[in-house]
Amino acid sequence: MTNSSSLSRAEAAIAVVLAASLVGAGVAASVAERPWEAVAATVAAALAGFAVLSLRRARRSIAAVSAVMEAAGRGDLERRVVLLADGGELSRLANDANRLL
Repeated sequence: MTNSSSLSRAEAAIAVVLAASLVGAGVAASVAERPWEAVAATVAAALAGFAVLSLRRARRSIAAVSAVMEAAGRGDLERRVVLLADGGELSRLANDANRLL
């Protein structure tokens, strides 16, 4: 078993849900008697796709904060986290890291 991060495992799980939703949408679309199932599976696939994109954006934000913290550990206290795409907790983390430095 590989040592992947919790974000990587979450992204993989959501990708499986996305694939299953797309397959379900295709199967449901082929059965003309239940078109609402195709719509539901398509909506699920769209939501899973949004979740994957959100996780990737969060991963980039965490990497940006991590890079600044690594530089600070090497003695470069001038670097800051700038233009963070995320809001909420990740933005708070970046602002706290900047204030710390």
